[in-house]
Amino acid sequence: MGLSFSTLCITHGIIDFLTGISILSNFEGAATFIHGKEYADLLLGSTPHDQLSIRTSETLVGILLLDIALILGIISTVKDSTFQKRFCYTALITHGLMINWRYFYASKVPALANDWKNQCVGDIIMGSSWLYYLYNMKN
Repeated sequence: MGLSFSTLCITHGIIDFLTGISILSNFEGAATFIHGKEYADLLLGSTPHDQLSIRTSETLVGILLLDIALILGIISTVKDSTFQKRFCYTALITHGLMINWRYFYASKVPALANDWKNQCVGDIIMGSSWLYYLYNMKN
């Protein structure tokens, strides 16, 4: 017996929810933990206007992750196998696009240059869970 679509969606939703909450609750601490003190200071901005813009952007990212978690929770109840299959393909494409974005853009930002490889590995792992479900769906 393979992984169920509902379990997969709920698991991804929990990961998105926890990430969104951590971004919203303590962005500065999360940036320091992920990037280290030196790069976190660069990412947080040097002027009050930059800091406000970056904080606003990160708040929107956190809210988006919470919304994605909610949508995944709703989608987890869908029983139509055709929809599930298409949703998995869409999720795979999304993770692939994220990997491309990290490679072509994030790797060029000096403050993010150390992290993009690890984030790509995370995207590969998250994407492979959808691929695993699709493989088990066919068997």
